[in-house]
Amino acid sequence: MISQGGVTMRRFMGVLATLAVIGALLTACAAPEDDTWRVSVSPDGETVLEVDGGPVVVIPAGSVSARGTLVVTTTGEAPALPEAMAGTTPWSIHLEGAELIGPATLTFSLTETGDVGAVLAYYDDVSGEWLAEESAEVVDGERVTVQVTHFSWWNPFSWSWGKAREWVSNGLSKIALANAQQPTCEGEDAARAAVSVTSDDGSRVKWCLGVEGGQSVMRLANNRPYAVTVAVPTGWTQHGVPSPRLGLWDGIAAFVSDGTLSSSYTVLGASQTVTYRAGLGSGGDFRVQVDGLAQTVGVLAYAVQTLTMVTSFGPIGRSLSDDDLLRVTSDVVGKGGCLDSLHSMVDPDYGEFSKLTGGIGSVADCMKTEWINAIGMSGFLAKAFASILGWVIGSFQSLIANVTALVDTFDFNGYVVRIQPKAMLISASGVGPVQLGGTFDAAASGAAWTAAERATGSC
Repeated sequence: MISQGGVTMRRFMGVLATLAVIGALLTACAAPEDDTWRVSVSPDGETVLEVDGGPVVVIPAGSVSARGTLVVTTTGEAPALPEAMAGTTPWSIHLEGAELIGPATLTFSLTETGDVGAVLAYYDDVSGEWLAEESAEVVDGERVTVQVTHFSWWNPFSWSWGKAREWVSNGLSKIALANAQQPTCEGEDAARAAVSVTSDDGSRVKWCLGVEGGQSVMRLANNRPYAVTVAVPTGWTQHGVPSPRLGLWDGIAAFVSDGTLSSSYTVLGASQTVTYRAGLGSGGDFRVQVDGLAQTVGVLAYAVQTLTMVTSFGPIGRSLSDDDLLRVTSDVVGKGGCLDSLHSMVDPDYGEFSKLTGGIGSVADCMKTEWINAIGMSGFLAKAFASILGWVIGSFQSLIANVTALVDTFDFNGYVVRIQPKAMLISASGVGPVQLGGTFDAAASGAAWTAAERATGSC
């Protein structure tokens, strides 16, 4: 009986010890009053800490340098959440008395974000920014897990849809609000003495006519937030390239025209200015219009800029140079029939604003998958950006309607600057417009440029 009783007592004490261990583990997983969870770690065994409503941390044997404590907490000075993202309270995960020398696994629930396009990010103390962990993977659409070699502040973020919309809308508005400067020309009085100039009303085209280097000079500025084409009259040649250089617009214009654009046509991007030269007294009509080519360039440029703004959005964005953008654009737009789709959307005989903006959204939608791949996003991060791209493009029509600067300035009407040579007479005094039987009067020739005629230079 005593022996049996002794055995019974030993079993009883073993049960108590087991219950004590279980109690310790439950204490580590239960929510403490100070929102801090602690559990001992050792190089000799695996450590698992599961926080209710928070992360699950798994540290395999051999991944810590010494015995210590794993601490998971929401207290302390948490870094501010990025404005572009919406997230829950971030979690500080760190070790006390030991260092992480091997991999550990973090798993977060996505139920808090409610978005399978969520992004798992950590706070980088060096850069002072939240950085996306691109190796993270979504499991069953409910959890996101990642293997890490460092601890920090961690948090799964969902997109702040309102901020994303505002980001893209503001970016498009900046493009739409860009104004071309009024160009200036030397020798404007001399030029007006030899020709008469008329133009359509409005401020969508700015121009000047002058004499420089013994040649007539015409400068045209596209004061619209979208592309136009300029039909150049016979005898006039383009001098130099449109300015300022717009790598994206210029490159897209060259790409769309495929090098076949006639020298008698120029594609001008938003707010660009171009210079033409001809012999003194040359005339002709400069016709500025939003034709099929201009629409194609404009739609593609805005589609690329929309994709660019989305994929540079927030703390996980990718920014590309103009050269990279053109490389990606030329690589992507030809895939999936996007360029053919684009050509079918524009109307050579002009069209409606809603049709044009619908084209931007459709082309961007056609390009989005290849675009994400081309800029080097994959896996979890690619899915996250696909989520927001789909949302932005899906609501593009209503989004672009808020870009009032673009809506208010859109005008399919053409614009003509007409230059007509005056009757000329060569005399000992010079060359100028005269009436039959009259003589050249330089002062009178200068005065021939009336105030009304001057006004046309800024129409």
